[in-house]
Amino acid sequence: MAAVININFDSSLGGTGPISGGGHGPIGYTGSTWNNVSVAGGGEGGTRGGTDFSDSQGNATTIDLSIGTTGGYNTTNTNLELLADYLYTKDVSQTFTVSGLEVGASYNLTFIGHGGSTIQGPSITIGGDTQNIEPTDMGATSYTEGENYVTFTVVADSSGEISGSYSPIGTNTFGGISALQISSIPEPSVALLGGLGGLLLLRRRRWA
Repeated sequence: MAAVININFDSSLGGTGPISGGGHGPIGYTGSTWNNVSVAGGGEGGTRGGTDFSDSQGNATTIDLSIGTTGGYNTTNTNLELLADYLYTKDVSQTFTVSGLEVGASYNLTFIGHGGSTIQGPSITIGGDTQNIEPTDMGATSYTEGENYVTFTVVADSSGEISGSYSPIGTNTFGGISALQISSIPEPSVALLGGLGGLLLLRRRRWA
């Protein structure tokens, strides 16, 4: 596992409050740091986010997030702590931008959460790719892709940014997101060199 940018959307209405420690979310990570973004309760919308988020090992980064929202809320209708608080949009599409990324580098963006019911999952679009989070079991105790999270693999543009939007699914009223995990994808050459190094080390051990 590697360091990951963990971002939790923390509703001011209560819920579980700030998240910290290991084991949260579908993407494994080293360390225990979460960036907690406070979101006003009810219908007090606007743009939320933060700058220079820390990675899961507590190291400062240049990564920023700006995301539109109608407001924040919380639910007790979940067994996963990370999903108890969320930001949401009501009836409209909202935009988001992750910035401060390495130009031309590939990243996995994992969006987590589905609001407070089975009809409050978000429809998320980046470029020409749209994915929906559509839970069938609000009492789930583990993470399942499509049920409580989705992952996009995206290349940062010439400004070092990745932009997209989220909205309610179909004719639903709400679309909620609880968290976002951002992880970089090593370049093939780096991964190949690492693999070759491991093979050489193994051969040396065998010869010893």
